[in-house]
Amino acid sequence: MSKYFLFFAALILFVGCAAKQKDPTGVTYDFWMAQKEHDLKKASALSLKNDPDDVKIHSKINIDRIAYGEPKIHGEEADVPTTLYLKDFTPGSDAEAKVPFDTKLRKTENGWKVDTFETKKALYLAAGKAYAQNLPTAFAQSIKNFLGDRKEIEGVFKELLQGIKKAIDQSPKSN
Repeated sequence: MSKYFLFFAALILFVGCAAKQKDPTGVTYDFWMAQKEHDLKKASALSLKNDPDDVKIHSKINIDRIAYGEPKIHGEEADVPTTLYLKDFTPGSDAEAKVPFDTKLRKTENGWKVDTFETKKALYLAAGKAYAQNLPTAFAQSIKNFLGDRKEIEGVFKELLQGIKKAIDQSPKSN
C-alpha cells in the first residue's frame, strides 16, 4: 500500500511541475522568483536561450515582491502582466518603487519559456519611467532630510537675510 502511495505522490508532484511549464503565469512566477533569489541557473532554464548570462538583470533591481495578472495568449506568444516592487531603487528614498510591465513568453516544444530579450526591454523601459517618477520625491526628501522641515528652512533663511542686512548696515559707506 505504501508503494502505491509513494508512486501516486511522485506522479502528482511530477504532473504538477510539468503543468507549471504549460502555464505562462507559472513560468513567469518561477522565473521572477528565481531572479529575486539570484538563482540565474533556474531562471535561465525557464528562458529561451537557457543562458545564465542572458537572464542577468541590472544589479540596482532589488526585487521585494511580485504581482501577476491574467496572461494574454496569442498563438505561440504570451504576455503576463507583471509588477515588480523594488526596494532601494531610487537614491535617497526608502520608498518602494512599483514597476509594471509584461513578461514576454514563447511556446516551445518544452512548454512556455521567457523571452528574456523582450522581457528585459519592457522591464528597463518601465523601470526608467518609475525611476523618473520617483526621483523628484526622493530628491525633495533628501533636501528635507539635509535641511530639515519647512519652518527650519524658513528660520535659516531669515537668519541669513538678517545677517546680510546687518553686514550691509555695518559696512563703511563709500561715496
